[in-house]
Amino acid sequence: MEDAEIIDLYWQRDQRAIDETHGKYGGFLAGIAWNILRSHSDAEECVNDTYLRTWNAIPPARPSAFRAWLGRIVRNLSLDRWKQSRTAKRGGDGMEVLLGELDDCVPEPHGTEKTMEDQEIASLISAFLRRQSPESRIIFLRRYWYGQ
Repeated sequence: MEDAEIIDLYWQRDQRAIDETHGKYGGFLAGIAWNILRSHSDAEECVNDTYLRTWNAIPPARPSAFRAWLGRIVRNLSLDRWKQSRTAKRGGDGMEVLLGELDDCVPEPHGTEKTMEDQEIASLISAFLRRQSPESRIIFLRRYWYGQ
């Protein structure tokens, strides 16, 4: 099923939307969550929370890049869960380094200014990646998107 059709199911409040999302993107979402959390139960919970957030966001949202939109949700949920688990134990499994590398680049949320800053950051990252070799782009994406 095409993404637009799945999104239409969400708009119709048809519960098949979740099944279709899981069938098409479940493995992708689980992979992102697993790479961050390294826990099957936590990863599964983040994926399920992604479906709930998607259900609650569509409508009114109508994402144009559904796969990336879902990936961003599961990644943010997974990072939040990782941070929660980290407060109990201070240690480094590599994720702390990953997040620390991006702390200065990612602004705190505050409305329109945040949106404009996000667009500027996306533009700068895209320009940077266009100047890199295909191998360097893949490494960058694997590092900062998938947490590898």
